[in-house]
Amino acid sequence: MPYLFLTLGLGVFLICFQHLRILPKVKQSLATTHQAVAVLRSAQLSDTEKEAAVQRAALRMGRAFCDILLCSAAALLGAALFAFAGIPAGLYGTGDVVAAGQSPLFLSFLALLAVAALRVAR
Repeated sequence: MPYLFLTLGLGVFLICFQHLRILPKVKQSLATTHQAVAVLRSAQLSDTEKEAAVQRAALRMGRAFCDILLCSAAALLGAALFAFAGIPAGLYGTGDVVAAGQSPLFLSFLALLAVAALRVAR
């Protein structure tokens, strides 16, 4: 039974991941990084202009990091709450969830399922 709840918890995580738009935020942060590198390589800008542009990019990336971190924590919390929901109902114990979550075969299955779901979501 804990395997079912953990698998459904992964589904909750992926739904939260998509609704919180974590992947687009990561892509935007990477684009900001590429723009900052392009500014640094520019021969047409002065050093002070480059420094100002890179500082603005660093601030944007810092805010994006905090946003991504909080959204990821929220998605993980939703999944954890769902995975542990069967404990108060008496369906299984905490040790069962931990044992199921540490199973290498089950972790491999969840990783493949998550990759497939993210590819489909694109």
